[in-house]
Amino acid sequence: MTYIWPHMNVTEIILITFLVWQISAMPIPSWIATAFFGVDSEDFNEESDWAENKFSFENKKWSYILFSIEFVKGLLAISLLGFVHSESVLVFGIIPFEYILALVVILGHTFPLYNEFNRTKSMGAYFGVFAGLWLVPAVLSLLVFLLLWAVNKKVAFSSLIISLGSLVMITFILIDLNALVIASALSTLLVISNYQQKVEAIRV
Repeated sequence: MTYIWPHMNVTEIILITFLVWQISAMPIPSWIATAFFGVDSEDFNEESDWAENKFSFENKKWSYILFSIEFVKGLLAISLLGFVHSESVLVFGIIPFEYILALVVILGHTFPLYNEFNRTKSMGAYFGVFAGLWLVPAVLSLLVFLLLWAVNKKVAFSSLIISLGSLVMITFILIDLNALVIASALSTLLVISNYQQKVEAIRV
């Protein structure tokens, strides 16, 4: 294991964190809606629903294309550390740096700077982050999510909760207790940050 001090200097830490935040903050759903469907970004943001559901009304395949692009975005952001530093990095010898970056990705994606902090409301990036941390548990939980998506014919808040619950259990079974704690913390953050989205969608 490599400790973040002194083997990684402050400049490297700031640069990696900044780049990860920039990638996660790209409001891809809003950009695609504007570029391919002529939808004004403000109109797109005003509709209280998940991005995959918004695109399914136009063309079902676009909802899956969007989900896939967002998945790659999340995976790329969380994998950036591995591209520039081959060894595992621990913050103060305790916390793997990629867990901190995962938090940055989730917050950057949920409240994107380039979209005036309006939520892009896409689930793909979240699963991309988990795939970068724990590939097998993430893939299995993703299959659960996709199955529920197919059955419900839309992305639902309940699908997120069930798939995250399966992620936590599978992570504990296949990885270790530390991974369980991190998966639980990140999943809780996702549920809390998306709960308001559920309330808004119900009101509409």
